[in-house]
This record gives sequence, structure tokens and C-alpha cells, in this order.
Amino acid sequence: MASSKIKVIQILPELEEGGVEKGTLELSDYLVKNKHHSIVISAGGRMVKTLQEQGGLHITHKYIPEKTPRSLIHIPGIRNIILKEKPNILHLRSRLPAWIAYLAYKSLPRKKRPKLVTTFHGFYSINKYSAIMTKADKIIAVSNIIARHIKKEYGIAEDKIKIIHRGVNNRYLNTDKIEKDRLENLKKKWGIDSKQIPLILLPARLTRLKGHDLFIKSLSLISDLKWRVIFAGDIPSNSNYVNELKGKIEKLKLTKRILFAGHCSDMPAALILSDIVISASVKPESFGRTTIEAQAVGKAVIAPAFGGSLETIKDGYTGWLFEPKNAESLAQALKDALLNKEKREKLGEQAKEQVQKNFTTKKMCQSTVELYKELIAN
Repeated sequence: MASSKIKVIQILPELEEGGVEKGTLELSDYLVKNKHHSIVISAGGRMVKTLQEQGGLHITHKYIPEKTPRSLIHIPGIRNIILKEKPNILHLRSRLPAWIAYLAYKSLPRKKRPKLVTTFHGFYSINKYSAIMTKADKIIAVSNIIARHIKKEYGIAEDKIKIIHRGVNNRYLNTDKIEKDRLENLKKKWGIDSKQIPLILLPARLTRLKGHDLFIKSLSLISDLKWRVIFAGDIPSNSNYVNELKGKIEKLKLTKRILFAGHCSDMPAALILSDIVISASVKPESFGRTTIEAQAVGKAVIAPAFGGSLETIKDGYTGWLFEPKNAESLAQALKDALLNKEKREKLGEQAKEQVQKNFTTKKMCQSTVELYKELIAN
């Protein structure tokens, strides 16, 4: 392997859906396109096919999903992979596989150890289990607020942390390349007719943390306005929470106006069809990847005024910020966006310019590979 080329192993639990998984695929694609070597170790998932089509190597490793000593049985397997592949960089993206990989790494002779990188993707619980993400040569923080969290809660020196914001790729920036058929197919799937009723999209997993119940309450406060809502995200089977949401929607007589669409495989098309995109999380997001994806196609986003939203949204300039956990505040922002089409379109265009300047996949991947090379050189 030429000295200018690097081999990277990324490790995470699975490749189903989500911001961590998308970032892993994007970095793998960038590595391959720049003649580097990319390996991803996970339990598999719907994104594996894409990874392989891009030229990355996937190694399936099914972790025991338990925080118990039983998980230690995986250490020899990961150790053998590292010895066989001889990566320059071992990049850990999640805590359980990070523990397994770290112990495998420590068992190696020093001369055979790759450089170790971790990414803090969120506000992990503050304990010894989460502290594994600080045991690296360099720690990537996905936002300024996460960098401050690492320094404050774990006492990590600033020079050990590298802030690399998440990015969006050309699938979102080049909206002209999205075929009309894709939009029409999604409209048909979602039952959207030609009536000019504003479409509001909440793209998030159906979990309590994402604030669907808060959003429903805010919608009940503006039921006199015209709107339709799409919940786009995986729907857990036999979920008490989903049943609660449906019961609340029925009680508020909003059933015909809110669709549980499930997983959406064409998010660029979904975002383009939407007039307003919502983040209603009841806990601070570490960054908010969906926010910048919506902004990249020229949509103004409404989000709570905490966490990563404060870094991606300028209130009144690229979107709306509302008081966290406050349904009335969210309803007021929704009302303003629904009644002022010209304003939301202007804010959307300004948001798109901000993304193109600060939050692209290319910039994210370039910064990550530069970090890898610095570590190897040192």
C-alpha cells in the first residue's frame, strides 16, 4: 500500500438508518473515490448494499446487544480483523462496539496498533461506560456544543478534540437532478392530491425523544388553518407510544390530516415535496442532520432553541426557533410559517446558502481525512 494511501476501519452497531450510519457511508464513499481503503464492521442492515456498491468492504459482526461481560467474547474476532487488515486508522462510532474494539486494540503489540479515533455523535450519559469514547488519539465532536460537553463532563483537553460538523451530499444540493417521477410516486404513496394545502414533514424515528406528541398538541392549537402532516420514520411494531399518538390524534379529530408514512427511502424527494420541515425533539440534538438536509433543498426549518439547532438555524433568517417543550411556542412558529409563504421561501433560500457554505459532505470528509493523515504523520 502506497504511503499516501490510508486504510480505515469504521465500527458501529448496524447499518439500518440514521445520521451515524449516513455519515459512515459518506466517509467510506469519499475514501474509495480518493483511492484510499474503506472497511466498515457492523451487524449489517439495509445500507450495506449501498456501501458495497460504492466500493467499500463490509465485514458482518453481530454484537451481543448487552452491556455485560458476555460481550467480551467478540474481542478475539475484532482483534483478528485488525491484524489481518492492518488499518492505519480505527474509527469507533458507538459505545458498545467501541469497548470491544478498544480492548482488542489494547491487546495488540504497540507497533501493530492503528491510530484510534472516536466520534461523539450525541450527549452520551456521563459514566464509565460512555467514557470509552474519550480513549482515543483524537476525538471528533459533531458540533460546538458537543465539544463543550466533552471538555466539561470528561475533563478532556481542548487540543484532543476536533470539531467536524456533519454535512449533506449532492443528493440534496442538486435538486434539479431529482426526476419528476420520484416526486409523483411519493405523492401517490402518501395520497397527496393537487390541492394547494401546505405539507408539514416531521422526519424522525417514532420515539418519545423526537417530540411527536408535543407536535400533535401544537397542531391542535392551529387546527383552523390548512395543513397536512407526514410522520416519516420507522414505526416500531407493537409500540405503545405509537398507539398513544394515534389515540391522541383521533381524540383531537386530526386523523385525516396526519399520516404515519413509515420509513422513507427517498428523503430528498420527501423534503422537496414539503413546505415546512419540523424538528420537535424534547432533548437537545447533538447537531441535527435532518435540519441541514431540509435546508439544503431550500426549506426553512422549525426547531427547538437548544442543542445543535442553535448552530444550524438563525432565528428569523434561516428558519424559526421555538421555546423547547413548549407546544404554544411551536404552534406560533407554525402559524407564522403557514401564513407567510414568501417569508418561508426566503428563509429557505438563505438556509440553502448557509448549508452550501458550511455544511457539505465534502467539507466533512476532507476534514476527517486530514485529521487521519495528521495522526499517521505524527
